[in-house]
Amino acid sequence: EAGFFNINWQAHLLHGGVRMGWPRRCCRRRQPVQFNDGMMDVFRWKLSSFLRTPSLRILTDRKKELNLRFHGEKGTGLFFQWDGEARFAFSPTGEPFNIFIRQVLSVPVVLGPYHNPGLTGLKGPREPACFKFCGDTPADVEQVRQRVLRNIRGELAQELNGSAEDIDRFLARSGHPFAGEGRASAASMAEAVGLSV
Repeated sequence: EAGFFNINWQAHLLHGGVRMGWPRRCCRRRQPVQFNDGMMDVFRWKLSSFLRTPSLRILTDRKKELNLRFHGEKGTGLFFQWDGEARFAFSPTGEPFNIFIRQVLSVPVVLGPYHNPGLTGLKGPREPACFKFCGDTPADVEQVRQRVLRNIRGELAQELNGSAEDIDRFLARSGHPFAGEGRASAASMAEAVGLSV
């Protein structure tokens, strides 16, 4: 349904291209996703997206930050992904929720000798690669650093991941066949998608 690219590669097949208006699109090739420009290349998908633009290039919009909001019926959620890593977000209570996304880290990336500058958008001299926390202000950078440390210590798992009980409540609201089977339903569902509970 929604997601963003960092590195312009997904499923060994799809690439992003910046969305342009009709006049510019007729005369130019779409600018590729760039992973080192401090922006997210956000895409939205529906089944009709491939029918409207039959291509292996996904249309993206460059954003500094992104707030995904979901208001849906009970038992529904939001599929989102970045660089091909799929996630499903839901509210166990059925309440609307939002997910705020912004750049938090700069991580050096090694490009092999066969990388395609037309695909990566990387041309000419660049700043030296380095690992760093990102933010517009020193307070933003410190907030990111503290949150990464909390994640390393395992303090964010309860906030970010659904518990077995949360999954059971979600399944009950959605009318899923595993609903009402207690922890076994969460384990069965997780096993079906290759996760552990």
